[in-house]
Amino acid sequence: MQNKSLWILGLASTVAVLSCGKKKSTSAQEVVDAINNALAIGYPDGLSIPTFPQTTSASSLVGDDGLNLDETDTKGQTLKQKREDAKAVLEGSVGDCFQNMKARKIATYNQDAEKCYEFDQDMLYGPSNNGQNYGTRDGKSSSGEACMVSFARNEMKEIEGRIDGALDRAQVMVCLAGKEGKALPQAAGEVLDLTQLLNDKKGTDGKAPTFDKVTLKRLDDKDGRPVFETVINTTKDNKTEELTIWHSPASTTDNQSYEGLIRFKRSKEPGNGAGNGEFYPVMSIQYGRSVEDGVKKVRASVRRGRLVAQNGFEPFNSDGLVNFEGVSSLDSECSDPSCNANNYLNANSLVEYNMNESDSTGTMMYWRNPGGRYKEAARGFV
Repeated sequence: MQNKSLWILGLASTVAVLSCGKKKSTSAQEVVDAINNALAIGYPDGLSIPTFPQTTSASSLVGDDGLNLDETDTKGQTLKQKREDAKAVLEGSVGDCFQNMKARKIATYNQDAEKCYEFDQDMLYGPSNNGQNYGTRDGKSSSGEACMVSFARNEMKEIEGRIDGALDRAQVMVCLAGKEGKALPQAAGEVLDLTQLLNDKKGTDGKAPTFDKVTLKRLDDKDGRPVFETVINTTKDNKTEELTIWHSPASTTDNQSYEGLIRFKRSKEPGNGAGNGEFYPVMSIQYGRSVEDGVKKVRASVRRGRLVAQNGFEPFNSDGLVNFEGVSSLDSECSDPSCNANNYLNANSLVEYNMNESDSTGTMMYWRNPGGRYKEAARGFV
């Protein structure tokens, strides 16, 4: 990703309530609505990754135009459902701006939840190194659907949840800032601190985290487009999460097309089985939306992994992406047979998709390498 693609989520825009001809009075609710509409200019709607279809009919999975996730029964939400839920919060029409965030239950990845496929033996049925049987005799999962669809859904559900969780937090800021009538930064270099506001409004039910830092900053324009930065750092159950979102809409009044990058890092975790030491669970989402012949198309490239949290290693590269490449320099130091390359990287995956926002048709690719060597051949699938 080149520097020109480092665009930032911004929730800043000029708010004006105008009338033609006679000047008319403006109600308090109309002012709030105008503020919320302006704030939403910087939100990357349509970005969410939809759940894989759940069906036993292979013919209904893919049509002539590709994968369709709105017309097939799904396990989870479709793109349309996610957009509708986000829209209600962004517009401030909900009683609790935190409702989506508090209700979100992010699945924990369980590699044994679907055993019809195993990285080291593909779909061949038989015992693995741990003595458990993996694979399939008929190409189907235990639920009766195509094995690879079921396996991919299990692999994807945590990634999907993490992305939706990040967007939930951005929605809360838009909603609360609009309801409170906050004046957001207009000039480059201006910063608005919303930390106290979010902590004051989160409630006492314990479902929302403590907000350690919530700031919105307008950066210098790039190629004639506004550039904004959002930082949201939180703590819950003694675990920290750092979220940075960069977003640039076409203009302060046009968010039909945009470019952006989301960077996410959680507090250090110990090695478990594959590797020793401590790791940072990290994720980056490079995204964009274009309008082609009136059709909005959303694309994203998602990197996810657990990268070493030692020796001063930076888990993100200079472009803000998960630093898979940087691990190769550490990997080259691991030539001794006794060296465990999993000490540097494990559980890394890549998801890329390009979809029509109106009907959710498009393409999606998924790749995963559970091992630790950056140069190791992937044992996943596309």
